[in-house]
Order: sequence, then structure tokens, then C-alpha cells
Amino acid sequence: MPFNLLLLPLLGGYLLVSRTHLLAFGAAKQSGERLLFMAAHVAVVLLFVSRVLMLTIVHYLPRVGGLWRAFSPWEYSGTATGALFLGFAIPWIINWLKPLNVASRLAIQKHGDGLDQLFFEATENENQVVITLASGKVYAGWLDWTPPNPGASVRL
Repeated sequence: MPFNLLLLPLLGGYLLVSRTHLLAFGAAKQSGERLLFMAAHVAVVLLFVSRVLMLTIVHYLPRVGGLWRAFSPWEYSGTATGALFLGFAIPWIINWLKPLNVASRLAIQKHGDGLDQLFFEATENENQVVITLASGKVYAGWLDWTPPNPGASVRL
């Protein structure tokens, strides 16, 4: 397999890790290198699943394989493209099975620190929070909303 084709499964792995509610919270807390390795591990699994699917499709529908080879003559390009497609499609399925509120609770329990858990519980139970900083500033009030992951944008 040409090495430039491995970028497609890596992109699929990143899409799966960053778009799946169950994995996005943990992925947002990772550094760049760790996120790359996390996406690469997922990409290996996507490549394996894609290869099995492509071999099955070509075995039962040989005409599809011929059409793909006419479109893209590079060897294993169908497997790499299939891994990208799986990385794009699987998060929708997983997010449908585990909605955001369920996935957020599981992610906070697994990856969250004390402050994340405090904010999540205060948001769910509509409790007030008081936070005192080392500089002497004190913040008190209700939390209206917390983002589902640390990398999410603030809601206006």
C-alpha cells in the first residue's frame, strides 16, 4: 500500500475519535501527539474492518471491484477510502445509540477530574457553585451550561 494512502485511514480515525461523544471528551484532553497515536490506533482497526468489507464486496460483487479499479487504479485505494468512510459513518451510529447526555456522564466519570465532575453535577441538578481562586477572586452562581468536551465552543 502506498504510504500516502495511509492518510485516509488516519483521517478516518481522527474523525471517529473527535466526533463520537463517548471518545471526544477524552480526545480533547489529549496532547497533539497522544491524539495522533489515538487516531492511529483507531485507524488500524478501521483498516482491518474496511479490508474485510472490501474483500467481501469484491467476492460477491466482482463488477463493483472492476468499476473501482477503473476509477482508482492504485492498489488498496478502496480499503483506504473505506476506512475513511467508516470513520465518517460510525460516529453517527454510536451517537445515535448513546445520546449526548448518556455519553457525557460516562465520559466525565472515566476521564473527568474533580472540577469537571463538579460542573457536570451542578448543571444536571441545577445547584449553585462557589469557586475561589488562588488570587482571592470568588465566583458564585448557577451554571447554565457546560460544553460536552473541553474543546467545544462556548454557546452564546
